[in-house]
Amino acid sequence: MAVTKPMMGVSAKSDLAQDIAYDYRRKVGRWVREHRLRVGMTQNQLAHLLGVGFSSVSATELGRSMPSGEQYSVLADTFGLPRAEVGKFLLRHTNPWLYAMIYGEREASLKTDLAAISRSNLKE
Repeated sequence: MAVTKPMMGVSAKSDLAQDIAYDYRRKVGRWVREHRLRVGMTQNQLAHLLGVGFSSVSATELGRSMPSGEQYSVLADTFGLPRAEVGKFLLRHTNPWLYAMIYGEREASLKTDLAAISRSNLKE
């Protein structure tokens, strides 16, 4: 049986983009879980405050989905964090290009992420 090399094309590009997006969602999910536990809340309690079902909070914490934009300020207030700090964190992990424009590319991991995304865009 011959072993074939995967083609670098649309599929590889979309796989890379999905991996990066999934990584970002996981980071946000871990952040939500960490702060939820810090304030002593269950997923059901947080879901109630956000106006969503338990499975939505679970999916966010597992990196399968993201909170909606309307929920960001609720998360900040619930966790007792400054809204600007929460906004900066979420911007870093949802739109790294805009984050870089506003805050500069000071973080090595941001430069790496942006380079990986740019390389995937060149392989179209």
